[in-house]
Amino acid sequence: MFGDEIFFNQVVTVWNRRKATKNRLEAQEVWYPTVISNVRLLVTRGNNIIKSGLESADSARLHILDGVSIESKTFKNRVEWDALTDDEAQNFWTLDSDNYTFFVEGDLSGISVVPNFFEEIKKSYNNCFRISSVDRFELIPHWEVWGK
Repeated sequence: MFGDEIFFNQVVTVWNRRKATKNRLEAQEVWYPTVISNVRLLVTRGNNIIKSGLESADSARLHILDGVSIESKTFKNRVEWDALTDDEAQNFWTLDSDNYTFFVEGDLSGISVVPNFFEEIKKSYNNCFRISSVDRFELIPHWEVWGK
């Protein structure tokens, strides 16, 4: 089976951010972690910069297969996820290049959320990437997620 290959043996944590709702102060934000196993993470920043000539080239490509990666949460597209209440949102996950969603290598679901969360995680962990684009493929059902 495609997902059993030795290349799909990494773990990432996807962090989804909820914007302030009427229940919270405007400055507050809530981050929801989703730990995803059996993924393939390719960190290729140097090669991408050389090939494209752009310093802002994507740094990583994450492959997430359907069905084998997440057992405890259900995926929702960003519009559906945004419509959930805060309590409901923690039971689902999403992928979006809205400049808030990011992923980091490893299981970081137990860390504390601090102000400027993404920037602080980026300082502490090498393989931390803001999602820049998401592609969906159906032939072998999976997401290909690019990050910077």
